[in-house]
Amino acid sequence: MFLPRFPWTTSYSGDDFRSDVFAGLTTAVMLIPQAMAYALLAGLPIEVGLYASTIPVFVYAFWGTGRVLAVGPVAVDSLLCAAAINAVSAEMSPDITSAEQVKMAALLAFMTGVVLVLMGVLKLGRVVSLLTPTIITAFTSAAAIIIGINQLKLLLGVNIIKSSNVYLVLMDVLQKLSHIHIPTLILGTVAMTALISLKVFVPKIPRAFVAVILGIAVVILFDLGASGVQLVGDIPAGLPSISTPWLEWNVVIELLPHAVVIAIVAFMEAFSINTTLQKDPSELEPSRELIALGGANIASGLFQGYSVTGGFSRSAVNSEAGAKTQVASLITGVMVLLTLGLFYNVLADIPKAVLGAIILTAVVGLINIQFAKDVFLRQRVEIPVYVATLLPTLFIGIKEGLIAGIIVNWIRTRSSLMSGIPDSNDA
Repeated sequence: MFLPRFPWTTSYSGDDFRSDVFAGLTTAVMLIPQAMAYALLAGLPIEVGLYASTIPVFVYAFWGTGRVLAVGPVAVDSLLCAAAINAVSAEMSPDITSAEQVKMAALLAFMTGVVLVLMGVLKLGRVVSLLTPTIITAFTSAAAIIIGINQLKLLLGVNIIKSSNVYLVLMDVLQKLSHIHIPTLILGTVAMTALISLKVFVPKIPRAFVAVILGIAVVILFDLGASGVQLVGDIPAGLPSISTPWLEWNVVIELLPHAVVIAIVAFMEAFSINTTLQKDPSELEPSRELIALGGANIASGLFQGYSVTGGFSRSAVNSEAGAKTQVASLITGVMVLLTLGLFYNVLADIPKAVLGAIILTAVVGLINIQFAKDVFLRQRVEIPVYVATLLPTLFIGIKEGLIAGIIVNWIRTRSSLMSGIPDSNDA
């Protein structure tokens, strides 16, 4: 369970390798801009997202049982990370520096990894059953709304408060509408239009990569940096180096509940993707998956990254591109390392508005309106659970929303059992 494995060494052909190389390159083209965008979503520097897309990818490739799972930063976990850092920063000191927040994110990833490994050792893969489809869908939809609203600052070109409370963010946006930076708004709107159009008319093209390249071209052509359009700016040269996590016990204690929540959500995301995309789901080993994801997060924390898990869109692209084994992930990781080592200067001219557009178009698909209709029209017994998850997530906090959903679902289930009424979604 703890030793790496090499599933590509048995019956692995040259055709398999060629397929894996193509899939790995394709996924890397998608991962690089996404990793940068999700780092901004987590309130972290761009390079932290790229660091989280290197060594963790290799670790999962050698330990995981998912052949096509594309590990790296994802939207929901990035938002959870931001919420954790904001909450703990407020408890510690209002003057906490950006460098300290980066260290805190790395510590959170390390702690999340430790929680996942412990779950794997104790064979607690069934803990994911706490998160029913209703809780998952309500939580994901609420998180997508929060993510989208928090990215408005990148498209509007104004500073907006970072919060997981939708009401507070919207109020701040309304108060600052007169300060909108028009060139940034135009660029972000064009980028979103291009991303949506590519998805509709040319779905197989790596949309995020195309948007980033076009964004760089427009910035250089019209000198938008001089016009006030925010750019990514200089990224530290070189590869991520290993460093010891920030081990202050008061910070560890404050982050622990957040690490547990992120660990459960990360495993839920990764395992559901694996069971959906894996050609032979019987190959999946829940306990080993927990340890593999845990190792990936520990590596991310040690190499200055933040929390990672499997991304559905990237994994789907990886699968559609022909990935046969985890070799595809190794190719992806190598490409990110090459980008950091050789092409980091090119990234400086990427407009943040384009990264915001990438996030917004990615999370729209997470809002499941059809499921909500089904709950309120045909599965009314699930309404209390759906509402108890959705509303606290939107207006109180992400962690609180998940906990509320789990508690209400437990109460509903117990009540059904005590009354002798079958606990069914057919009501």
